[in-house]
Amino acid sequence: EIPWEDLGRMPGMLYFFAIENFPPELASSVVKRKVEKDSGGIVCFLSQEESGEGMFLLAAGKDVGVDLRAFLGARKELQARGGGASNWVQGKTGNGSSSEWKRALLSIVDK
Repeated sequence: EIPWEDLGRMPGMLYFFAIENFPPELASSVVKRKVEKDSGGIVCFLSQEESGEGMFLLAAGKDVGVDLRAFLGARKELQARGGGASNWVQGKTGNGSSSEWKRALLSIVDK
């Protein structure tokens, strides 16, 4: 199991995990289980590369009213490129900084 970091003021709302050079496709089933278990949560898995770039997987439970595609489109500093649905997006990022991803994600729950 992944040791998720619970972010935000409301426990159980936002989960984050970053690791170096780990294929996100190997984490997708764990991420899926997490959002199925916590239908009100948002989960971000970030695989960082030595170059400073990375791969990401961002998912939201069925009770979350956030369009993750729109969120990533608005957060230009993350340099996220990818695709998916409003509740499941994966792809590459030009910015693999954990602190910048966390700050951006916290903007969702701090509204």
